[in-house]
Amino acid sequence: MKKRILINLIFCLALFSKVWAQSDIVSGKVTSGEDGMGLPGVNVVEKGSTNGVLTDLDGNFSIEVVGNNSSLVFSFVGMVSQEIVVGTRSTIDVKMLPDTKQLEEVVVLGYATTEDPVTQVQKISDINKVKAPNFTNALMGRAAGVAIRPNSGAPGTKPDIYLRGIGSLAIDSDPLYVIDGVMVDTDNVVYPSSDVSRDPLGSLNPDDIEEIKILKDASATAIYGSRAANGVILVTTKRGKEGKMKFTFSGEQGVVVPTFGNMEILDADQFVKFYKLDTIPEFMEQGYENTDWLDLAWNNGSFKNYQFNASGGTKKNKYFISGGYNKQEGTLLDSDFERLSSRFNMDTKLSERFKMFNSINISYVTQNEPRNGYADRSPNKNSLVTEPIISPYDEEGNLIGAWEDLSELETNFLYENAHKYHVSRALNLALRNKISFEFTNDLSVSSANSLKMESIIHRNFWDRYTGFKEDVNGELEVLNGFKNNFITTNLLHYNKNLGEGHRINALAGMEYQHYYKERSEIIAQGFGEGLSSLRAAADVVDKDGFFSEYIFVSLLSKATYSYKDKYSFTASLRRDGSSKFGVGNQFGTFYSLGSSWLVSEEDFLAGSILSLAKLRASFGTTGNARLDHYGSRDLFSVSENYNGENAVLYNQINNPDLTWEKRTKSNVGLDVEFNKRLMLNVDVFYELSSGLLVEVDLPREHGTDDMWQNIGEMENKGIELQLSSRNLAGEFKWTTDFNVGFVKNRVLKLYDDEEEQFESSSFTVVEEGFPAHTFFLREYYGANPANGLPAFYLNRDITGEEKEDDQFFQTKDGRWASTDKDAVEKKHFGSGLPLATGGLTNTFNYKGFDLSILFTYSLGNEIYNRSRKFLDSDGNTGLNVHVMALEDRWENPGDEAYRPVLGNSTIYINSSSRFLEDGSFLSLRSVRLGYKFPSKTLSKVRLSQLSVFALAQNIYTWTKYTGFNPATVKSYGVNYFEYPEGKVFSAGVTVGF
Repeated sequence: MKKRILINLIFCLALFSKVWAQSDIVSGKVTSGEDGMGLPGVNVVEKGSTNGVLTDLDGNFSIEVVGNNSSLVFSFVGMVSQEIVVGTRSTIDVKMLPDTKQLEEVVVLGYATTEDPVTQVQKISDINKVKAPNFTNALMGRAAGVAIRPNSGAPGTKPDIYLRGIGSLAIDSDPLYVIDGVMVDTDNVVYPSSDVSRDPLGSLNPDDIEEIKILKDASATAIYGSRAANGVILVTTKRGKEGKMKFTFSGEQGVVVPTFGNMEILDADQFVKFYKLDTIPEFMEQGYENTDWLDLAWNNGSFKNYQFNASGGTKKNKYFISGGYNKQEGTLLDSDFERLSSRFNMDTKLSERFKMFNSINISYVTQNEPRNGYADRSPNKNSLVTEPIISPYDEEGNLIGAWEDLSELETNFLYENAHKYHVSRALNLALRNKISFEFTNDLSVSSANSLKMESIIHRNFWDRYTGFKEDVNGELEVLNGFKNNFITTNLLHYNKNLGEGHRINALAGMEYQHYYKERSEIIAQGFGEGLSSLRAAADVVDKDGFFSEYIFVSLLSKATYSYKDKYSFTASLRRDGSSKFGVGNQFGTFYSLGSSWLVSEEDFLAGSILSLAKLRASFGTTGNARLDHYGSRDLFSVSENYNGENAVLYNQINNPDLTWEKRTKSNVGLDVEFNKRLMLNVDVFYELSSGLLVEVDLPREHGTDDMWQNIGEMENKGIELQLSSRNLAGEFKWTTDFNVGFVKNRVLKLYDDEEEQFESSSFTVVEEGFPAHTFFLREYYGANPANGLPAFYLNRDITGEEKEDDQFFQTKDGRWASTDKDAVEKKHFGSGLPLATGGLTNTFNYKGFDLSILFTYSLGNEIYNRSRKFLDSDGNTGLNVHVMALEDRWENPGDEAYRPVLGNSTIYINSSSRFLEDGSFLSLRSVRLGYKFPSKTLSKVRLSQLSVFALAQNIYTWTKYTGFNPATVKSYGVNYFEYPEGKVFSAGVTVGF
């Protein structure tokens, strides 16, 4: 199925028609306004399309345009871009002037230009077309080699994102986020006991985003040094432009419909039949209930998003001001997300050579969080397993607290849910100031300083009526957190056109970062009815807290040389120092080398179908330091319960040898364009992670459980392919974008001694020669035909004595199996890491209408469905089960069946392949239909813009996975009652005036 899906997708691309619209040829020459020489490599693009060419070595170009209403946009690094209306002209000559301002605008994004000729940058500029509280969810399927796992359908959840696979074992593999040139720390300062991994990036309003760029290879990421091992995502927010003040309002509302995928549980009649309930309890003599617990726990949610902004300015001052409100009610009881945000971006030209850029972003986020699926009282889990033959209400219609002797569950989760809450409130403030001064047209200096602060309070409360805290008259847990992140970056820039096609672009500078966070926790008990404030508590029963900080100091440099933009070479060098590592190992050096060749400018390709052909190659190193702030030091903890006195306990062993986790990257890429219609990008990469940072278990005599060590090596290698085609041009346009990323992960080395494996969970191991987090399980056979007990393949040779044992038998395929699970050898299975991910987008435009359809997919990953230990049980739990539990069940001696006899003593059969499933899927992720009213019509009512749209998201998923949705399973491939994503149907309007 995996191969068939991928082949079908590629086959569809091969069927694209080539219908040519009425067009005209426009030619001309682009020269430099400084010396009058022809400029090679200038981008000449028909506005509003992907139709574009590059000027040749002498600056000449020829392009086919559609109609005389077309406009051509001329752009070149370091030059002022120009837009020229074609009209009836067939020849257009252009002079381009240096743009010292352009260098400054580009540096806002990062250290150096992301238009590096050696790097293939993946750009996403229409991020607002897919609505989500977090902009990262909108990246799904949009770029090759970018794998995104939403993790949960709960509003405001932090997704997992991998660029070219995972690069670490024990520390996170998140990419580095850089927002308007500022590196963002995604550390969570509080850890709520809920199913939601709170998303620090949820404070950013996606409607404020202008563009996102994704950097993966060494040439692009090495300049970020110790924080770019997992790639970089650059986010640029909107800024003002010269002109009259413009106002824009956009509003969207919608509904979120719960979806349960292939999840289907028993109704009351099926439940009675499954458990063979010959006698009905006395209270059910008049008939049993048929309660649909899913319907009671899951409801239609809602989605609201409103945005207002004003922008404009003069040559000296440009501004962008915005305010936004986002509210999403989840489909599960009491789960929602709400954000108020505002932004003020101001660009000021103090003089011809002195400029200043300011940004202020404030947001306030409130999040109601569902209970974790692991919790016994989780409405997510209990809506599936609660027996359908009982009612949540008494005869008077009131919620029942618990069912004595009628249910295997302790309490009614609906009752519990009405008497508790889990909510967090976070205030975020981000300030950024950047000043730049140009000594000459070629030499400038800049200083950027930023401060990002977050203050958060999280409250878990259970009142005196919850069975969970009834014996203590209710409990309140209060967590307070605060963090601030200060970064200053000071750079010297040099950008020189040396004449005759030679150009050099260089920078050098230093950076300093100070990060601080603190957290406190109080648990109090004893609350009167209707009271939930901390002051109302009768007793404080526990308290905890800490503060920590780290410092980074860095020196960095990068230089790029190009000759007529035909041959380019780049190099970067960075020296990072971190307080996290041991003395003598606090500094690391990271570098990159890269080159590119614009082959299409060679004479031997003149007149060929290749309108663009470029070869790229890069090699370099980056680092990872995302471990505990004091991971290399001796640590102590304080206990207040040591014979009535405080006591200091040894908590962590010092490791002075602890050093950087390093990632060595190599990349070879090819960019080709055929007849200005078909664009293909191919990248082949190899990345080696060494000095892997892992918390290693220690013997008890050390006095502590574990310590941070650098223990091994791991590789990721693969191929990325992006294909963009203009299938139809003219009044009706059709474009297609397809991408796929293949990644193969393998652990090469672990400890220096003979130990070559360690458990990463109860179901997975990290072992030399296998992918990280490979499933290591007993191989499930099915029911023993003789007695119906669950049996497992032995996967080893057996002795004669074992052959005579009733627990061992030979299967119909000739292998040996046993009902004694402790006698079975475990086996390596697949991994939760997909082998291929990607997306397919088709976009259609006709006059003012636009339609886009996005498919996403994941192939080659496995899921250990832990939910099935309840939902596919063998009649021992007394709880409700999946309808699959009725199928292929052993009943009589001699039966060859997959599922054991009902009531066998092995309840869950954990750590076996019985619950391992194929996690591959193909999803219709979004469909968007929009209409933009013509400007002639709008001018009559004094509007500059008016557009409407309808959007459907998470529409349907094709998969063999028997749970809710494989996309929301944790990235390491183990599921336990995940919160599924709902279907979102919304409509909106944008008005400009």
